[in-house]
Amino acid sequence: MDALRQDGHKVIACGPPDKYVDRLKAHCDVYIPLYSLNAKGKNPLRDLKLTREFRSVIKANSIDLAFTFTAKPNIFFAIAAKATKVRVIPTVNGLGNVFITPSSLSRLMLKLYRVAFKNCERVIFQNPDDLAFFLQLGIINQEQGAQTAGSGVDLVKFPYSPIKINAGSRRFLFSARLVREKGIYEFLEAAKVIRSERDDVSFKVIGMIAKNPSSLNEEEIKSYADSGLITYMGHTDRMEEEIRGADVLVLPSYYREGVPRVLLEGLAAGKPIITTDSIGCRETVEDGKNGILVSPKNGKELTEAIIRLADMSAEELVEMSIESRLLAERKFDEADVVRLYRESV
Repeated sequence: MDALRQDGHKVIACGPPDKYVDRLKAHCDVYIPLYSLNAKGKNPLRDLKLTREFRSVIKANSIDLAFTFTAKPNIFFAIAAKATKVRVIPTVNGLGNVFITPSSLSRLMLKLYRVAFKNCERVIFQNPDDLAFFLQLGIINQEQGAQTAGSGVDLVKFPYSPIKINAGSRRFLFSARLVREKGIYEFLEAAKVIRSERDDVSFKVIGMIAKNPSSLNEEEIKSYADSGLITYMGHTDRMEEEIRGADVLVLPSYYREGVPRVLLEGLAAGKPIITTDSIGCRETVEDGKNGILVSPKNGKELTEAIIRLADMSAEELVEMSIESRLLAERKFDEADVVRLYRESV
């Protein structure tokens, strides 16, 4: 948004009136609250209301071009813009847990994507697997499809932070919403196994308990923290500092990510990565070079990967650290992502 404003465009941002509104307002000319957007809701009447809300936004603000993000805005803004001259460019930043296994809901979503994206001149994907999936199903054509390397990472905000090897303990950090699909249970089980045998490895968990059936509850995470298996922080606004303080970043997710932002930030800071060989995550690791890829939902492989990096020499870990930063510079520079959006205007 900052780049578009620098180019002389008026930027209008729409989003729910949540705790992040003030941050959003700092990067746009006009903020419009969306009251009907419920990202996880399954009420078709509310989604119809959201479509009408988008139509009102279009009509009242003389929109020329809309960049949309996440499933419901991607679908329902594009539908709302039909029969108008508004150009709509959606960004598919992951497909989420709906698409982990085929279901009636995932089939409905695909039908909606097909209707919504039919007249979009460009659809941007954050990983090659999702782009290939939509092309294979004929939801978009080759001319429509474009890809970024995730949302990119600010290489200045997240500078390379050389690993300072702690002789007392090697530190492994997990940061995500505490839902099953992010791999939190596998991480906690690995912590339990490893901490039962050695005290030279520490585990930290950062993330909020989610309003989701697959989320950990407060008692579960508290029991791990109270027993000394992990340090639990909840939410933090100092993610740069937390990443700097870790030796290795771990995210055993199988969520159908775009590319997880925490992994991009970890790469930029020069952290070795342990993540899954799954959509979106695999983009961040050259296996054995800057980290380790493990199979999704495989606690044994995850435990073995953590032990492998815990036992690695300081020199080897620093080598992985350097490779992570080089990968961030080569593949995930936020400036390259911004350039694609600017060229789309």
